[in-house]
Amino acid sequence: MSKLLLLLLCTVLIGLTSTSQTTVTTIGFNSCYWNDSTQRFDIECQYRYLSASKFSFNEGVTMITHTTSEMTSTYYIDSTDHKLDYDRQLWVYYVTSDIGNRYAYFFDIKNDEVRALPWDGSYIIYAQIKNVWDDTPSKEINNND
Repeated sequence: MSKLLLLLLCTVLIGLTSTSQTTVTTIGFNSCYWNDSTQRFDIECQYRYLSASKFSFNEGVTMITHTTSEMTSTYYIDSTDHKLDYDRQLWVYYVTSDIGNRYAYFFDIKNDEVRALPWDGSYIIYAQIKNVWDDTPSKEINNND
């Protein structure tokens, strides 16, 4: 009986101390490469229409976990160009991946797009935002279903 009571108490305490986490889901993406001759990203991008993914921000917004059907990567947030402000609609993060690559990530909520640019500028990835939510039901930010 005391084990059951202890388990119940732990479950309640965990629920009380949990905080929300923001999630961004995407569908499809383009990879566009830099063209030195034109000084622009090529118009002919590689496109994978049905590639879905999910970006999950941790509780303290110090890391982003990116999950696809093929892999999971963690990005450690080095700095931002904004406060996490849902009204602003553009979240900019400078990150380092779990294997040491550095990127600028742009979560453009207003225009339903996530963009990732490696620090060497050799390519840019565009992904269409499908949905954005906070795990608190009253905090839904965007819904494109």
